[in-house]
Amino acid sequence: MFQFEISNYDDSFLEEEVADLLSQYLEKESRDRLPGLWKLTDSLNTYAQKGPGREKRKFRYNLYGGIICFMGTWLFIFGIMPPVNKSMIMVGVIDFLAAAFLFMLANKKRPSDIPDICHRPAAEMVASLRQKDWAKFKYRITVGNDRILITSEDGTEEIPNDRMGALYSTKHLYMVTYDNDKCLLIQKKDLASAERFEKVGRENDRG
Repeated sequence: MFQFEISNYDDSFLEEEVADLLSQYLEKESRDRLPGLWKLTDSLNTYAQKGPGREKRKFRYNLYGGIICFMGTWLFIFGIMPPVNKSMIMVGVIDFLAAAFLFMLANKKRPSDIPDICHRPAAEMVASLRQKDWAKFKYRITVGNDRILITSEDGTEEIPNDRMGALYSTKHLYMVTYDNDKCLLIQKKDLASAERFEKVGRENDRG
C-alpha cells in the first residue's frame, strides 16, 4: 500500500513529464486498437537500426506515413460529418499518431520522442493543477491492492480496482487512469509511507 500526501505542482519539469505520460497513454491506446500496424512499425524500427539502406527506408517510412495520414484524414473528416461518429474520429486520430511515428523514423528521431500533440494538453493540465493549493486542503491518496482512496477536508472518494485503467510512470510522476476518461497525477516525492508494492492495473514505466 502507498500513501501520498499531495503537495502543490510547482516544479518546472512537470509539463515535459506530463507530456511524456500522455505520449505513453496514446501509444498504449494505439497499440491496443491497431496491433498489426504497431507490429509493422516495431519491425521497421528494428530494421532501421541495422545501418545500410537508410535512404530507401526513409522513402518507405515517408510513403507508409503518408498513406496512413491520408487514411486518418479521411476517417476524421467523415467522422465529424453528421451524424458524428466518435469511433471513426478516434481511429483517425490514432492513424495520425501512427503516421507521426513513421515520419519520426524517416527523420532518424527516436520512436520514444514525445509527439508535439501531447505538449499543449500537458501544459493545460499542469496549469489547471497549479490553480489549486493542494497542501492547504490536506489531500491524501492511498493506493491499495484493490482500490484507491482520495481523502481531503471535503470528504473521501473511493476508486475500486474495476474502475482503474493503467499505471504510467516517469522519473518524478505517476499517472493512474480510471473511468476511461479520468486520471490521477501523483508526484513521487509526495510518498509518505509504503508497504509491499503491488501494481495497479498495467504499468508503463519510463522513470
